[in-house]
Amino acid sequence: ILGCQQPEIFAKVEAFRKEQTETILANPNPAE
Repeated sequence: ILGCQQPEIFAKVEAFRKEQTETILANPNPAE
């Protein structure tokens, strides 16, 4: 069951990472 869900999870992780990267690029120096 987990093997069947892996591609979907991987795709979600990739989308999330891309979103995070775009956010960081949009805000190169975020307030910490």
